[in-house]
Amino acid sequence: MLSAVVVIVVVIFIVRFARRGDQGGEAAKPVAAAVAGTSSDGAVVPPKDFDKQAVESLARLFVERIGSYSNQSNFQNLDDVASLMTPRARVWADGLKKTQDTSAGYRGVTTKALTAETVDWKPRETARVRIATQRQEERDGSAPQLQYQDAEVRLVFQRDSWLVDEIVWKDVQP
Repeated sequence: MLSAVVVIVVVIFIVRFARRGDQGGEAAKPVAAAVAGTSSDGAVVPPKDFDKQAVESLARLFVERIGSYSNQSNFQNLDDVASLMTPRARVWADGLKKTQDTSAGYRGVTTKALTAETVDWKPRETARVRIATQRQEERDGSAPQLQYQDAEVRLVFQRDSWLVDEIVWKDVQP
C-alpha cells in the first residue's frame, strides 16, 4: 500500500510540474526525450509531448491499480486511486463497492499495463488513452487464467491537474 501511495504522489508531482512549466513558472519544463526513437522498420519516431507522457503514465497507473484487486482486500485498490478521480468517477467507484460479493471464495486479479496510446487529445482540457493490459485471474482451487484486455481511460483537466473521469474495459482478447 505504501508503494502505491508513493507512486501516486510521484505521478501527481510530474503532472503538476509539467503544468507549472507550461505556465512559464520558475521551473523549466523537462525535455521529453533527448533523442528521437526508431520504430521496428527503422523509421524515426519523434518524441512525445511531455504533458501527453504524463497523462499516459497517469492512465497506466490508474488501470493497473483499478484492475488489480482481490475480493479480500476490502476495495483497497479503489481507495488507493480515489485522489486521481473526478467526483463523477468516485461515485462510480463507490457504487462498484456495493455490487461486489466479498463472501465467495478467493478471487484475485493482477493487471499489468503493456502499452498506452493517446487516442484523443485536447491540451489542458480532455484526453482519452487506450491501455493494452495483461490480466491474470486466480481463484480458489483453479489454475491462474491469463487474458489480454484493453481499457480506455478518459481524463479531464480540472483545478490545474489531470484526473480520471471514466474507465471503460473493452472485450477480452483471446
